[in-house]
Amino acid sequence: MIYRPYRETLKGNALRFYDDVMTGFLLFKNEIHTVNPGSQELIERIIYYIRFDNPLIFYTKNQYSYAFSSTEAIIYMEYTYTKAKAKELERFCVQEAKKIIGPSSTTPLQMEINIHDKLCEKIIYKENGDDSHNIIGVFLRGESVCEGISKAAKLCFDFANLKSTIVICEKMGDSDVGHAWNAVNIGTQWYHLDVTWDNSYADDYTLNTHNYYNCFNITDKEIEMSRTIDMIPNFIKCFSNSMNYHKLYGLVANDYNQLREIIKKNLRLKKKAIHVKCSLELYRNVDKLMDIFLEVGHAFGVRQVRATGAYGVITFVDF
Repeated sequence: MIYRPYRETLKGNALRFYDDVMTGFLLFKNEIHTVNPGSQELIERIIYYIRFDNPLIFYTKNQYSYAFSSTEAIIYMEYTYTKAKAKELERFCVQEAKKIIGPSSTTPLQMEINIHDKLCEKIIYKENGDDSHNIIGVFLRGESVCEGISKAAKLCFDFANLKSTIVICEKMGDSDVGHAWNAVNIGTQWYHLDVTWDNSYADDYTLNTHNYYNCFNITDKEIEMSRTIDMIPNFIKCFSNSMNYHKLYGLVANDYNQLREIIKKNLRLKKKAIHVKCSLELYRNVDKLMDIFLEVGHAFGVRQVRATGAYGVITFVDF
């Protein structure tokens, strides 16, 4: 299943433009004649939509040109690979995506966890030319940036028959740097999933030794703590936290006693990293949380601990 949520937001000439240009890309056409979708801004935006909806269209160059009149448009596109080479790479990427998903009997949630964990383990965050922004950087080289990572995740979700999309923030905080991540539908609800940020909690963007779930199935309100949402299909809203990783696995602490029980339970299980989604009161007092961890952990031989935090989640490691 190739799910195209951005296409679902279009109608009329905009939809025809999308379909004509997508078909042209699939046929490796250098000159694509179609209708004017309505404006110069819409031409550029719909080409983004095509690339976000279709991760297997990885072979178009980032730079392109176009001409248009009041009724018609022409897209001039060049390609980074020959058609034969692109088909070879496509087969490889599909095989890799299917390996990541796991068996077809796996539940949707477990498939999402598999995709998240295996991409985090596989990828080093690194800019390395055009392929860093598409699935080739992920599956062939193991090096990519947020755009490539989110496209790889969407490809995996497509083959897992799970609806997903790519979400864009044009500027993160006070910087001019944009960011891309996913929204995914589990059950009947949409959730934000940022594989790049969960991957980046490893020191210096090297391969993770622990899996992090700070940005796993979080809400619009939570994701907007660090960014604005500038591009998302307009029918997708992330309100539910029922499939949030920490809630599902009993890793939510609203007071210090709950925190103690979570630490004790996970130390008994010999976990190498313990993630706890904390109330705001707890989250603001990391030093006290570390003291409690050492207090509880003393009986388990714990003498030191390090804590990192994001999105209300404290992760205890190196104990």
